[in-house]
Amino acid sequence: MDSNSDQTIQQAVVPDDSTTTPAVTPIDAATGILTELESDMETGKTWYDSKTIWVNALILLTDGIAQIITGKEVIPAGFQVLILTFINLLLRVLTKKKLTW
Repeated sequence: MDSNSDQTIQQAVVPDDSTTTPAVTPIDAATGILTELESDMETGKTWYDSKTIWVNALILLTDGIAQIITGKEVIPAGFQVLILTFINLLLRVLTKKKLTW
């Protein structure tokens, strides 16, 4: 075996310390997560990608159709407000991107 082959094998077996990545601290990890979330907020999403808009439209449509068919409130108005508010708050917590029109 020549000396070049020995060097190649040795380099493959023993990692070079200059190429190792430094350990990530919790602060670095948190900063990276915040940066990623901020970039998501800056890019935004279209209105038709919004779960909140689709859920509200679906509730409006189904409630409207149910009231037209039955001729009365299927769910009392107070409960409708509570249910819709809870759903909107839940979806708002899950939202990661701003809406762009």
